[in-house]
Amino acid sequence: MSGKWYIFGLDETGADQLAAHHKQALAGADMIVADVRFHDMLARLAGDTPLKAWPKPFSDLSDMLAAYRSKQLVIFTTGDPLFYGAGVTIKRLFPDQEILIWPAVSGISMAAGRMGWQIQEAEVISIHGRAAAKIIPYIYPFAKWLVIPQSAASLHEVADVLSQRGCGLAMISALQALGRDKQEVCVTKSAIAWLEDDLTAIDDFFVMAVDLAPCRRIAFHSASGVLPDDAFESDGKLTKQDVRASALSKLQPHPKAVLWDLGTGCGSIAIEWARFAPSAMAYGVDSRDDRLARARANATALGTPQVKWLEGNVLAVMDDLPEPDAIFIGGGLSEAVLDKALGYLPQGGRLVIHAVTLESEAILLVAQKKYGGHLTRIAVTKAEPVGAYRGWRGLMPVTQWVFIKQGESD
Repeated sequence: MSGKWYIFGLDETGADQLAAHHKQALAGADMIVADVRFHDMLARLAGDTPLKAWPKPFSDLSDMLAAYRSKQLVIFTTGDPLFYGAGVTIKRLFPDQEILIWPAVSGISMAAGRMGWQIQEAEVISIHGRAAAKIIPYIYPFAKWLVIPQSAASLHEVADVLSQRGCGLAMISALQALGRDKQEVCVTKSAIAWLEDDLTAIDDFFVMAVDLAPCRRIAFHSASGVLPDDAFESDGKLTKQDVRASALSKLQPHPKAVLWDLGTGCGSIAIEWARFAPSAMAYGVDSRDDRLARARANATALGTPQVKWLEGNVLAVMDDLPEPDAIFIGGGLSEAVLDKALGYLPQGGRLVIHAVTLESEAILLVAQKKYGGHLTRIAVTKAEPVGAYRGWRGLMPVTQWVFIKQGESD
């Protein structure tokens, strides 16, 4: 039998915000979970009910809650439980549990109000439990960010990323105790100044507001544009920018989608996929660890630390990957790799393969005749010096096969 769980959002205003529905749920609770800063407020209402803090590490949450599946559980989170909150994790861990969620005003909304910003004009970024490099795709002229940090140390991390990219003049505000009467604090400094701060005056719980307007028109890589070739460290195994743009337009990255980048090389396709849709996931597979080392470095430098890199034989690694929405094969093509990739491609899934050798092209010619899809030959020429003059120099032409898997009756 499943019990009822309540997840309530709280702000920093204290006990006055506890309404009748909070108290009614607390009266019948078998356990209460809340951050320690709320314990004093809740203790007088908890009675003999166990009052627990969030586990450390947070990954232990599933084990802590599992024993209460048939009981009444009350959980207090900060702000909106489903806006970068613990409610997201709980719903994922216990999808069949009966859960009532009652949000409060989020810290992000409070921070936007204090800064006088419209939420829709700001980028909302969470680096809680994530690498600070995640902010890199959001660097563009006059950008505004509302950042959910991991701890006070996140100020140093964000300031360092910005300073390394010529944005040391960006203004960073640390907004603390939002909504707590007469205790709110907002500390604003440039990124360069934060690097020199010892952070002793900053609590671990705060919201960060970042304004890049003082940096004016900075150099940046747009998240909606394909990166130049020199953005990647490579040993030469790189899908060039013009050809990469064509591949990505066929792969169609979108939120929460999964890409397999087989024969990933320096990781350019997987990284571009993750930049286009930050909630998407990409898996780059290669048999050479030196290439994967470059791919990992590129992913960090270009703001996509979420991409997963796997070393090994492509045929074997495919068995351990989650179902893909799209597959790209840019190297190591064989009939066996093609057949296995097609077997894993779901209905509606997209497959894009590039071939530069005659042997690989022959495989694509047979595949197109057997399965359909579209074959395109992409030839790019660039103007380069020829002595004192300039002439056109062509890159190796690429044969591209694009296939979308249809249903059995289609």
